[in-house]
Amino acid sequence: MSTPSRSNGNGPVRLGLRLLASVAGGAMLLLAMGCSSGEDPKLAFVSDRDGNPEIYTVNVDGSEQTRLTVNNAVDSRPLWSPDRKWVAFVSEESGDPEINRLQVGPDEAKPQRLTHSPGDDHMHWWSPDGSRIAFISDRSGQPEVYVIGADGSKTGITRITSGEFAELRLDGWSSDGRWLAFVPNTSEEGPGIMIRNPDGVNLMRLTSFQDYDARWSPDNRKIVYTSERDGNQEIYVMNSDGSSQTRLTHNDSPDHSPSWSPDGLKIAFVSERDGNQEIYVMKADGAGVTRYTANDAVDESPVWSPDGKKLAFVSYIYNTGEIFVMNIADRNQTRLTNNNANDTDPVW
Repeated sequence: MSTPSRSNGNGPVRLGLRLLASVAGGAMLLLAMGCSSGEDPKLAFVSDRDGNPEIYTVNVDGSEQTRLTVNNAVDSRPLWSPDRKWVAFVSEESGDPEINRLQVGPDEAKPQRLTHSPGDDHMHWWSPDGSRIAFISDRSGQPEVYVIGADGSKTGITRITSGEFAELRLDGWSSDGRWLAFVPNTSEEGPGIMIRNPDGVNLMRLTSFQDYDARWSPDNRKIVYTSERDGNQEIYVMNSDGSSQTRLTHNDSPDHSPSWSPDGLKIAFVSERDGNQEIYVMKADGAGVTRYTANDAVDESPVWSPDGKKLAFVSYIYNTGEIFVMNIADRNQTRLTNNNANDTDPVW
C-alpha cells in the first residue's frame, strides 16, 4: 500500500498519518491524522473516483482533496474520533471483516489488525471519549453488539448482546458514554429502540414501534429518532429514559435522518414533503421548520459542522453524488467535489 499524498496544485505532499478502521466484509480501520489549531475542520467522505470506494478528506472550501486509503477494496462509513486524530471506517481489504489499525508514516505503511476472527464487523461508533468503538459483528454466527478498545487491545473487547436478537441495528452512544442504543429488527418482544450499558448489563426498552436513527442530544437529556408508527417515516423526540415520546413532524411524506445541532437547539433532517428529498432544519421542539435545499434532485445525509454554523450534505443535482456545504445563516452553498464519480458519506 503506497503512502497517501495530497495535491496542493504543485504536486503531491506526503502526509504523516495513522489509521484505524473497521470492516464489513473487510477491515475496520482508524485513520489518525491531526489538524493544526486555527484551521477549519476537514470533512471526511467516500469517493469512487479512482475506480473503487476510498476514504478522502477535503477542506470546507473544496481545496486539498486528499485520498487516505489506497487499495482495491470497498472502503466506506468514515467517522472522526472525538479528538479528530482518527477516522474509523469500514474496509473489505482483508477479505474477512476484521478491525485493523494502520499506522502511516511519511515513507511507509504498517497495517495492524485489531480483531482476528471471521465475521462481518460494521456499523461502528466511537464512544464520546474516544477510548472505545462499538460495532456489530456476526462472528458468533449471528449479529451481536461488541465494544473494543480504540487501540485494538484484545483484553478490551466486550460482547454486550448474547443471542437475544436475530437482527440488529446499532444507533450509537449516549452523550455521556453510559449507554448504547440499538434496534432489534426482529425479536420476540417486537421492534423498538433498546439501550444497554457498554459492559453488557441493564438492558432497557425505550420504544415499541418501528423506530430507529436514535441520536442523543448534546446534553444527554433527549433522544431524537425516526418512527414509522404513523404509517410513514416521521421524526420523534423523547426523554432519554423513553418517556414523553413526542411527534415533531406532521405530513404524509417521509421525514427521516435527524441530526442534532452541536448546541442542541436545532435538528436537521431529510424530508420528501415537497416532492423529492430535501434538507430541512427545525427547532428542537419541532417549530420553525425551514427548507434549506430546493432543487429537483435528491439531497441527503445532512451533518453539522462542529461549530454548528454549516451543514454538509450529498446532492445528486448533477446525477452523481457530490459533497456540498451550506451556511446555516444565509443558506449559501459551496460545492466541494466536482467529478463524474459518486462522492458520499460526508462527516465532520
